Amino acid sequence: RLDSTMVLLNLSRSALRQSASSLTKKSILPSANVGRAMSTASPWAHFEMAPLDPIIGLNESFAADDFPQKVIVGVGAYRDDSGKPYVLPCVREAEKIMMTKNLDMEYAGIAGDAKFIDVALKFGYGEDLAPMKENRIHGVQALSGTGGL
Repeated sequence: RLDSTMVLLNLSRSALRQSASSLTKKSILPSANVGRAMSTASPWAHFEMAPLDPIIGLNESFAADDFPQKVIVGVGAYRDDSGKPYVLPCVREAEKIMMTKNLDMEYAGIAGDAKFIDVALKFGYGEDLAPMKENRIHGVQALSGTGGL
């Protein structure tokens, strides 16, 4: 069923309309001095900064917060004490297992790997759920983060 997809699309369109209506000429167009002012630090200096992205804004807010025991849990990457990405040991182990399988690295189709999707749907919904038995639940495989959008 496409009902939930249509709701998301309508919400996205509404958000885009709101964003577009709040833009000013100043935020869209550079000043008349942009090609002449080569001595400025950035050619983008004449543009008004857009509002923070709600997700990426978490990273920026986190970085700006001086609380020493702060913990970021909203953006999907673990970090060590020096702020570097931390890969969980179970992920490293899974990588090793995958490397021993000598896979051919073929690209998945546009909807993803059918076997993976089937197993993921059964895991997520259970094989006994009526919509699963009636073939009413379908899925696609996508990259994480904004890749899935």
